[in-house]
Amino acid sequence: MTRRTRGRVAALATATCLTVMAAGETPGWGQGIQFAPGEQGHLRADRVRYDARTQVFSAEGDVQLTVGRLEIRAARLRLERRTQIAYASGGVTVRGDDLGLAAAQVSYEIKTRMARATGGALLTQRDVTVRAPQVTITLTTQLITASGGVTVVQGRSTLSGHALAADLISRRAEVVGEAELRRAAAPDAGATSDAASAAASREAVIHAHRMTLRWNPDEAEASGGVRILQGERVARAERARYVESSGRLDLEGDVVVERFGERPPLSGAGLAAHRLVVSLRDGGMDAHGGVRVTQDGRSAAGERAVYQEREQRVTVTGRVLLTDEDGNTVRADRVVILLNEESFEASGNVETVFKVKPGK
Repeated sequence: MTRRTRGRVAALATATCLTVMAAGETPGWGQGIQFAPGEQGHLRADRVRYDARTQVFSAEGDVQLTVGRLEIRAARLRLERRTQIAYASGGVTVRGDDLGLAAAQVSYEIKTRMARATGGALLTQRDVTVRAPQVTITLTTQLITASGGVTVVQGRSTLSGHALAADLISRRAEVVGEAELRRAAAPDAGATSDAASAAASREAVIHAHRMTLRWNPDEAEASGGVRILQGERVARAERARYVESSGRLDLEGDVVVERFGERPPLSGAGLAAHRLVVSLRDGGMDAHGGVRVTQDGRSAAGERAVYQEREQRVTVTGRVLLTDEDGNTVRADRVVILLNEESFEASGNVETVFKVKPGK
C-alpha cells in the first residue's frame, strides 16, 4: 500500500486489541498511544477503524480505553488523536482510583483529565454518590459541577437541588435552586418509646434557596427562605446550620415555629425568636432574643424560651409579659407554660393586671 493510499484509506481491525503510537506516526500493533510524557493509552474493541487522514479511531463492541490508571468502557468510542478527546456512548462506565462514573454518553479530555457525562449520570466516590442529567468532573482536582436536577447522597443525608458544585478532596458540596436536605432518622431510633427516641426517629427535612453540605465532620448550612420539617413540627428562618455530631439545628433570622405538633394542643402553639436551637435527639428547643410563645390566643414574650418535648413544657424568662385573649396581663421573671394542660405558672416579681367586666 502506498503512502498516499494509506493516508486516505482507513485501517480496519477486527476483535482483540489495537494499540497505536503517538500522533503523526503510523498506527501499528503492540504500540501505545502516547498522550503525555510517561503516560500511554490502550484501545481494545471488537472492531476498530482508524482514519489516518483525520487521525481518528472509531471503535465498536465491548470497547475499553485505558489511559494511565483510568479505564473507559462503552459500546462505542471515538478517539481524536489531535485533540486527545475521547467520545464514548452506550452504557459508558469510567473507573479511576476510588472514583466511578456511569452515563449514556461521556466525553473525556485526556490533556486536562476532564470528563463530561450526560444522560442519567451517576458518580460515586467512596460513601458519596451524585446523580444528575449532566455531570462534569476534573480528575486532577476532583472538582464537580452538575445540573438539571441533582441528588447527592452521603451517609444519612440526601441533598438535592437544581445545580451542584462539589469538591471531593475537601468533601464539600453546594446546591442552589430549591435545595432540599433530608436527614434520615438514626438507625437505632425508636428502640424505646420515650419522647427522646420518638424525636430522634423523625426524619428532618430542610428546604432553602442554597445549601452547603460538608462531610467528615457532617454538617450543613442553609440560607434564603429556610423551611424545616421534623415530624409534625414546622419552622422557618433566614439561615440554618445542622451539626451531626451534636444532633442540633441552629436557626437564625426571623425564626418562626409555626406549630409544635399536629394534634391539639400542640397544633395551636407557636414560637418566634431571633435565634433557635433545635435538638434532633430529644425534640427540645432553646430560643433567644425577642421571644414570643403563642397558644390559642395567649402569648408570652421574653428574652429566652426553653421547650422540653417530654413534658410539653415551655419556660420563658427575662422580663416576661403574659397576655391572654381578653387582654389580661401577667408580668414576671419566669413563666412556665404547660402546653398539654393549657395552664401556666408565674414566679419572681409577679404582677397581674386583669379587666373587670361591667355588670348589667
